Amino acid sequence: MVKEIDSSYNGEFDNITIKDRYEIYPKIKYPMITLEEISNEDVEQYFEGSERVSYLAYQFEISCEQDLTRTAIQNVRYLMKLLDGYLKGEKYVCLRRIGDPAIAPLSSDNNVMTGYLRYECNLDIKTNTIYRRY
Repeated sequence: MVKEIDSSYNGEFDNITIKDRYEIYPKIKYPMITLEEISNEDVEQYFEGSERVSYLAYQFEISCEQDLTRTAIQNVRYLMKLLDGYLKGEKYVCLRRIGDPAIAPLSSDNNVMTGYLRYECNLDIKTNTIYRRY
């Protein structure tokens, strides 16, 4: 996914680390995107004796340090814009962003800023079709 996002931005972020939220002994380097599934439940309106459609919600945590051209906040905003554009593009068009993007300093290091993006969808678990409510 990162290579697809970065291909339209001249390879500026070739070394983005992507990891699961609770990875054991992660190798930390910045910029870093952490993905966490925050909800996975059946959608009762589509229930036919067994689960057919699941409501899914994901949180992307984007952490950056400053570099030679941008501050840490500017880097986070830039990556948030790239990720949001990608997730609203042709491949994942039905993922809907939940709430406003939030940016805060990393609690253990004030030099690192972290942004949060959340997305949701309804997924047909047999066909992997994504449905979205408007």
